[in-house]
Amino acid sequence: MSEITILPVNENLIVTTYANIAHLQSIFDNNYYDKYMLNNYIQLFYSYNEIDKHCFTFYANTYETCKFVEYNTYYWGFETVDDGLINLLIEKIEEGYYIIIELNELYVPNRDPYCKYHRQHANFIYGYSKNKQIFNTKGYLDRQFIPSTITFDEIVKAYKTIDHDLPIRFIKLNNTNYEIDWGKITYDFEEYLNSGQSEQMHGKGVLFGIDVVSKFIGVLCNSKGGEKYNDIRPISIIKDQKNSVLKKIYKLNDMRIINLPDDSLNTFNDIYNTCVQCLNLHIKYNITNDSKHIMKIIDNLERIIEQERSILPAVIKQLNEHLHKINWSKPLGFNEEK
Repeated sequence: MSEITILPVNENLIVTTYANIAHLQSIFDNNYYDKYMLNNYIQLFYSYNEIDKHCFTFYANTYETCKFVEYNTYYWGFETVDDGLINLLIEKIEEGYYIIIELNELYVPNRDPYCKYHRQHANFIYGYSKNKQIFNTKGYLDRQFIPSTITFDEIVKAYKTIDHDLPIRFIKLNNTNYEIDWGKITYDFEEYLNSGQSEQMHGKGVLFGIDVVSKFIGVLCNSKGGEKYNDIRPISIIKDQKNSVLKKIYKLNDMRIINLPDDSLNTFNDIYNTCVQCLNLHIKYNITNDSKHIMKIIDNLERIIEQERSILPAVIKQLNEHLHKINWSKPLGFNEEK
């Protein structure tokens, strides 16, 4: 067994708001990343429940359901954590697995709660050094998904002080063939624009597409009226989606699948940059409690909806023309799930 092993990690992540999505992107090599990112992260999804309240995210696979990801779990109780846990993690890294483990981030360096307060959160491990007695990890500091290290002693302490109902998860690529799904890309753009896949399919209160952005505007209107909404994850996930779409548009344009004029490309850039501004405005609102920041976010998002309704039909039209040109006949989502 090696003294040092560090698995390759993709650093060019487009979607980072939620850990499960960031973890999945982190294990991709170039054979998968471009294709997967072209195929996914177009469609937004909203649901509501009494525990999490408003939930804004992507409608996409996670590492549990991606057919080209090998996924295993291991439940470890409180007993014999010390050396046994370290040996297990090292053994799995040697087998080529990336590790997703719940830790109490009070004891995890370079995390927001470090030495301040208890918070259980999933952390991504991709390497180790026996000489230095450390694991290489990635996690969140100031809303950024960053690399750092944790000592063997710290990880034992951080693991001993969590709820052990959740398993340790192991993931790696399984070299399954993965293709660009032109039908799914076209379908997702259509369903995003038309807010398809309604609650008739998925239950009451479920929303998709542009309706998700409209729903977030409604939530913010309550903040404007005095009901403070501190959660920046919704605007962050909308920002991630605009970045994902922007990258797709340029990729499709470069591949000559679509041919958009410069003013349309500039509009997609403007949409993304406006969402970055909205995220910063929400952070300012959380600090100052000044509702003028919320009002500005609402105005910006309403303008974005108008822009998307104006420019996405041309993208969808050209994608459908491409499907016709190549006589696309594969079933929708043919290579997405296991």
